[in-house]
Amino acid sequence: MAFVAKTAVLLLWGLLLFWTIEWLIFPTEAGMEYKAGAIKDTRSDFLDLSGPYYLMYTLPVFLFAILTLVYLELLRKYPEREQRTSELPKWSRFWVKISNAMWTQPILVGTPMGILTGADLALITIVGFGFLWLFCNQLLPALDLVDHTQMRPGRERWMIKVGRVGTWTGRAWYLPMALLFFPISRASPILRLLNMPFEHAVRYHRWLGHLSLWVLLTHSITFSLHIYYTGGQVADGVSDAGQQCLLLIGLIKFRDCGYFEICRATNIQSFIGLVD
Repeated sequence: MAFVAKTAVLLLWGLLLFWTIEWLIFPTEAGMEYKAGAIKDTRSDFLDLSGPYYLMYTLPVFLFAILTLVYLELLRKYPEREQRTSELPKWSRFWVKISNAMWTQPILVGTPMGILTGADLALITIVGFGFLWLFCNQLLPALDLVDHTQMRPGRERWMIKVGRVGTWTGRAWYLPMALLFFPISRASPILRLLNMPFEHAVRYHRWLGHLSLWVLLTHSITFSLHIYYTGGQVADGVSDAGQQCLLLIGLIKFRDCGYFEICRATNIQSFIGLVD
């Protein structure tokens, strides 16, 4: 059974590596080709155009949770002998101290988000880098291209730029939305594997929920302005009127839950239709 448990760990690391690579190549040319092939192979009347994106970037989360549960169950049924702290190598003892301090030792106090620990700062850094990578990698070249393109009569550069911002805010939204699929119940296998306190998990889920809503709000406003001023047409299968209704409903529900309350799944679902 030790072999099975180690295999599960290797699969977890492999899945995490695969998922990370998916996000890194998302805004690149290779990522565009990968997504086009995935959409072609998985598109259906039920899932339509957005379905493959959810499968590509949220299915690994479900697989990760399942593999984690299998690994923890194997450890429970076939426990390994626990070593005393004094028996551990020096690097292992150092890692235990660091990992414990990451969750408990305050690093910053008095911030708008409250007291921040090392784990909080690590999450903010990783998610912030990932979001900016997805948002800026193709947006900045697109804006530069607009600056060097001759505009047709009646078209303003700022109109086109607003549309580009709207497009890439919608696409960058997939990252925080995918992270929201991680289960954060008290019995969550992922929390048990990471030894993450439940309160921290709820806190991170709340942050990701607010980030998702603000990104989608920006996407909806900028994209709607672009369509209105340019007289453009939305893509097939996308209802602009439906998006505006969903935006209004989502804002009302977001306001009702309060800025510092947990954004429930119903709030997120109200915004899902806003992404092209």
